[in-house]
Amino acid sequence: MKIVGIVCEYHPFHLGHARQIACIRERYGADAAVVCVMSGNYVQRGEAAMFDKYTRAYAALANGCDLIAELPYPWSCAQAPFFAAGGIALLRAMGCVDAVCFGSETGDAAYLRRTARRLSSPDFAEAMRRSQETRDGAVSDIRHREAVYRALYGEGLPAGANDMLGVEYLIAMERTGFAAESFVLRREGGWSATALREAMRAGEAAPHGLPTGVPDILRTAHRPDPSVLAHALLTHFLLTPPERYADCEGAGGGMAYRIARAAQTCTTADELLRALACKSVTHAALRRTLWHCLFSVTRDDLRTTPERALILGMTERGKACLARMRKSAVVPVVTRPARYVGSQAQTAKKAATADGLYALACGCSADHFLREAPRILQTDG
Repeated sequence: MKIVGIVCEYHPFHLGHARQIACIRERYGADAAVVCVMSGNYVQRGEAAMFDKYTRAYAALANGCDLIAELPYPWSCAQAPFFAAGGIALLRAMGCVDAVCFGSETGDAAYLRRTARRLSSPDFAEAMRRSQETRDGAVSDIRHREAVYRALYGEGLPAGANDMLGVEYLIAMERTGFAAESFVLRREGGWSATALREAMRAGEAAPHGLPTGVPDILRTAHRPDPSVLAHALLTHFLLTPPERYADCEGAGGGMAYRIARAAQTCTTADELLRALACKSVTHAALRRTLWHCLFSVTRDDLRTTPERALILGMTERGKACLARMRKSAVVPVVTRPARYVGSQAQTAKKAATADGLYALACGCSADHFLREAPRILQTDG
């Protein structure tokens, strides 16, 4: 049985994700196991997930995945290099993953591998170092890296977000010596998780693009109240001196003091984001920075890797994967988070705090997700 890994968010699970799983089994066999590292209650766009992590995991299990482990905060809510590094680190740490599959706008594996090699090269690192001396402070990090890359290699970086995330997966695999096969799958169908979330926020119960059964599963989810989360953020910035979070990821260069000033005049998170908007930082990056300031996450935290593999759910075939993983994994494989919390490293404690706030915003007690157990999908036979 081949085990194929995916780093994902499933926010929510849609028909494009179902196609990826079908393509994996077409390539590796009908008995291939699909093991996912899925974002927890905070996602890469800098948002609290619209649906809780256990319910999103169950929707994926009901549509072909076999085992779901959590990519915890802060890696789940980080810029692409850290998001990818955290996900790949967990797949590698499982010790039993044979291949990694990811979607791509171009589907051009050779192009993505060439880009990954260039971005990892000493020549590019030196060009980036030299460019800092003349850098325009109003230019975003993304555009600055693009300009340096184009000047050095005579072509731009991939335009597609999934292409660039795929490049980061390949970089992470190379840096960690993860020898699994990389399966680059061209995205088709045009399914958009963003559009589906917008439709559901507008009241559409079962928008086109969700597999049959997923809307019913998502209706059982814990969903956070955005106003509770916004009040937590604003209260933090009103009560905490900016010096206390100036070293957090994204808060350097005076950003901490801008946040502190803006928090004095805003009543919602959207107002705060508008007050902080600037050309050099995307809204997603600003959202991530606010969470990192709230939970005291630094660049050093993000440079580490997840300390444990928390299992959110599994099928019967997933149970066989779990048995293999318990023998091969180089990190603790956890099914009951409450039993592990006492021995957590500092970053994992920050993740537990983030989950506690999410639970409160869902109307649950702060320890709700510590008391959860993996979702088990029972199948006939």
